[in-house]
Amino acid sequence: YFTLNSFIDSGRKTLSIESNEVQGNITGHFKILELPGAFNLFLNRYYPAYFKDPAYNIGDQDFSFLVKTKLVNDYVKLFDKRLSGFDNSVFSGNLRLAQNEFNINAVVPQFSYDGKSFESIELTGKGNRDSLNTVISVKDVGISDSLHFPNTKLVLSSSNDISNISLS
Repeated sequence: YFTLNSFIDSGRKTLSIESNEVQGNITGHFKILELPGAFNLFLNRYYPAYFKDPAYNIGDQDFSFLVKTKLVNDYVKLFDKRLSGFDNSVFSGNLRLAQNEFNINAVVPQFSYDGKSFESIELTGKGNRDSLNTVISVKDVGISDSLHFPNTKLVLSSSNDISNISLS
């Protein structure tokens, strides 16, 4: 099944989808066609060489989002055959252009890429006008049957195409 709902309540828009594989919503003040530009505007501040500043004026974007996956492993492989997992994951956050605020959180029970496995991933990212600070914790990184990195933590601070990285 697939359900798409859209409504406005007290001036706040809500767009939600639900299917057998995913459930998600976006709520707040946004223009659906400007959403990619709003994210590019923020990401351009951190990585201008990779994300272009939108060529048009982005309106007042102030929204939160939530995506919950169900059994998506077979669909993830459509993006890249080496990728698998992401079942029962949760992605959430918000973007507030006027306040120069971008937040993202993710909880991913498991995924693998090209034979490397990652278990119990938690990501927290907080961005402002100048920088993006991200913390990624992984319970276990499996490189091979005999090589594992338990309790791995990656801390990134990004601004103007430069990232400071701390790995423990």
